[in-house]
Amino acid sequence: MLQRMVEHARHRPDSPALSSTDGQLTLTYRQLVQAVEQQADRLDSLAPGGTLHPGDRVLLVSDSSAASYVRILACMWAGAVPAVADHCLPQATLDAYADTIGPRIVLRATDDVDVAAEDDDAAVSDNDTATGAPMNLPRGDLQAPPFQPEAPQAMLFTSGTTGAPKAVVLPARSFLAIPDTLRAHNVDWITWRPGEVTYTPLPASHIGGLWWVLNGLASGCHTVTGPAVKAGATGGNGHEDLLATLHRWSVATVCMVPTLLGRVAASLRTATAGDPPGFPSSLRLIVYGGSRAVREDVAAVEAAGVRTAQIYGLSETGCTALCLPTSADMAGSGSSSLELIDSACVGTPYPGVQLCVLADPLAKPAPLPEACPLPTDPSPLHPGSDREGTLWIRTPARMLGYFGRPQHTADVLHEGWLNTGDRVEIRTTNPDGPMLVYLRGRVSELIICGGANVNPDDVDAIARSVPGVADAGAFSIPDATFGALVGLAVVPADPDLDERQQRRLQRSIAAAFRDRAGAEARPARIVITGALSRTASGKIRRHELTRRFTEPQTFPTANPDEPRAAAVGTQEDP
Repeated sequence: MLQRMVEHARHRPDSPALSSTDGQLTLTYRQLVQAVEQQADRLDSLAPGGTLHPGDRVLLVSDSSAASYVRILACMWAGAVPAVADHCLPQATLDAYADTIGPRIVLRATDDVDVAAEDDDAAVSDNDTATGAPMNLPRGDLQAPPFQPEAPQAMLFTSGTTGAPKAVVLPARSFLAIPDTLRAHNVDWITWRPGEVTYTPLPASHIGGLWWVLNGLASGCHTVTGPAVKAGATGGNGHEDLLATLHRWSVATVCMVPTLLGRVAASLRTATAGDPPGFPSSLRLIVYGGSRAVREDVAAVEAAGVRTAQIYGLSETGCTALCLPTSADMAGSGSSSLELIDSACVGTPYPGVQLCVLADPLAKPAPLPEACPLPTDPSPLHPGSDREGTLWIRTPARMLGYFGRPQHTADVLHEGWLNTGDRVEIRTTNPDGPMLVYLRGRVSELIICGGANVNPDDVDAIARSVPGVADAGAFSIPDATFGALVGLAVVPADPDLDERQQRRLQRSIAAAFRDRAGAEARPARIVITGALSRTASGKIRRHELTRRFTEPQTFPTANPDEPRAAAVGTQEDP
């Protein structure tokens, strides 16, 4: 990735490379490479002993701004491994991240030390901060570090929104493997074009945001990211109206989660005479993924003349492994992409990606015959697959493993195959049609809220730590906007609490989550109950909790005086 960025700096040095939507930062490709080199040197000076060593971890508490991506690229340039965490997370979670990876350096989005340049002529800005005059940087001798496909290049945290996290270690090959495969096979489901403007509102700590921005830069695009967070600010990244952003920057391609896609669709449906006229003429593709989309939202976008592509994957798969592009007839499947969305279809594998579906949740894929190695094997399905079961994926973009957790790594990685933890069904409508994958639920019990994974065990642990709670069990609440919200059933230590005391306990629990958990992990509903149903081995029957407590009248809110939150990211706590 760095090598391609440098090539663009050599051949198109003055083409815009990276901007933040707030206008605080814009860099050409030449400026970007020089800024990255300078920040890499600064990282050396910040490390204990004055030197960063290959493989050293740097915890970057980042926002979605261009400046955050300069830091990420600088870490990669220096041979260090950026471990990217969202600045909105509670300090307790960030401390847990640091304990997990043992970073040499910790940098926050609001730290100035690695944003300012060493001299005025190389400041990380399109204008001189003192005079406002355009920069005139020397070209210099641009030379990227050597490409090492298996070297760790980034870490993202998963299943750790409320407790013990796992750090996914992604090698250099992860970020470009799928786009390179698409180009090699002339598949146009997702494309980046040199000179076009590409945008994502997703934070750098989200695999979709990081993957999209790095591929935009590798492809020679003008890549636009979110705004910088202000010192002392709390909450989200404060993105302006998405349609206005698309118009302002003449965006051609964009990557987002279905929640944001819904906002765009709503803006299209409610636009008035004074609003921008739908999408800008420049927009040609919206890529979305992370949770299930709403058919009507996708239909509204496609009716406006913009192609879409739904992507499926995990941080562990290097972002995407399956894709469902816009299609009136999905390559001979007999169904349109909109009809497939209604059926919970998450797409078909990219060229070079192979799937294995095993009915036995404890089974692992058998070794492949030498006659059909990836990526040349024309069949994307392992010969030993069942039609329904746990989905394993073999992709050239897969992770190296979980940092410092060999047993967790062994549980999900087996001879190149990665266990997604999803239960799926495989369908092929005719011998010449595509192999389509339909999501049938989680093998594990992760609650996927707006594209973020919430581990219910960690939710339980926070609730049980609150004085007055004897037992607690998290469960999934189906939600049309976010896919799912977190529900929490609580057994009080005192079974004779009156209504006022129950409300007080609910408020105490909500306060604990406000202090210790990200917004997506905070219960949208807290219900007081006499007991939790468990299996013989003591495991909570979470699906039973969902069945018991999905009727609206059974859900007292965490604060009975407040209405249900409309958005996880803006949830009001009592």
